[in-house]
Amino acid sequence: MVNVLSSGIWTGANVDASQFSGLQTKRLAWGAVADDVKSAYVVKGCSTQVAVDGVPSVIGSFKHYNRVIPMPPYPMFTAELTVTVA
Repeated sequence: MVNVLSSGIWTGANVDASQFSGLQTKRLAWGAVADDVKSAYVVKGCSTQVAVDGVPSVIGSFKHYNRVIPMPPYPMFTAELTVTVA
């Protein structure tokens, strides 16, 4: 077993960045509403022990908060996520 530390941040999108809040953080949100009710992607890293024999291990989580929001100017987009694992 080895200790693994993981983290992730949203580093970009292929549409106007002003449509989003949270670039360069773990929570990327969008929608012309209050921040706490925006749709969002949230990535969480963790510190955990993993086996080195190829057994799959959970090293973080990804959540999508699908809220009812006004249609954004670019309803389809690609988001870039940078994941660090040490």
